[in-house]
Amino acid sequence: MSGMLMRPFVLAGLVALLAAGTSMAQDEAQARRQALKEFRTAEKTLDKLYHKCPDCKGRGKVKERTCRKCEGAGKLFDGDYQILIDNYLAYCDLMEKHDALLADDKKLGDRIRANQSLYLRTIRSQTGPQKTRKRVMRGGEAHYTRGEKVDGEYNKLARKLTGVTKESPVGHGIAFEGNVLRILTADERSLAEVRIQTVSFASRICYVLVPPDVRWAEDVKVRVIGKILDGAAERKAFELDGQAVVVTPYHGTE
Repeated sequence: MSGMLMRPFVLAGLVALLAAGTSMAQDEAQARRQALKEFRTAEKTLDKLYHKCPDCKGRGKVKERTCRKCEGAGKLFDGDYQILIDNYLAYCDLMEKHDALLADDKKLGDRIRANQSLYLRTIRSQTGPQKTRKRVMRGGEAHYTRGEKVDGEYNKLARKLTGVTKESPVGHGIAFEGNVLRILTADERSLAEVRIQTVSFASRICYVLVPPDVRWAEDVKVRVIGKILDGAAERKAFELDGQAVVVTPYHGTE
């Protein structure tokens, strides 16, 4: 009799467990759909900054070899550099937000990381001093003459962002090559004072937060890719000038 009385309770428990499992699976599926939607929205914005490579017609290969022009990406950048880096940082934030999903779904993770690499490669190509080269034809063959160094697009933008402007640079992405002048420490944190390397203009200085698991040294060259912070707390802690620009580094900083 007692066994018969127990059965409804056991059955109810099994139903509850099944319902909970179904609800959890639905929640996970919904979270995945939302994450994919966020990535697609971000990628649509970034894709508008590129056009199909004319050499490989978007295939990434020419005669079964990796296209030299686009390096296998199938597309070339022809957009606004500031828009690219701002959206690249947002893409990195999405990757961190959905890190568990990317770790569980290898195919999706590989695709997202490939996109990140493409955007980063474009940014790196216009960071630091650039060498201008002029192509001339001699006897039907192309030759390159020696050129002069000029500032890459991102070093130009970095100089503008760290200057005194009407528009606040806070929240914008910044990328540049520079030299570490000194390392400041306060509250067990480190801040690098970096001079932005320029060829055509007077240099400017900004301050880069050094990640806790990384060690930077003075008098070395660095490539910084990051976001400009409000920086009020950092300026107070490190006793910096009120106009000092503070940057938090992102993936691609070396």
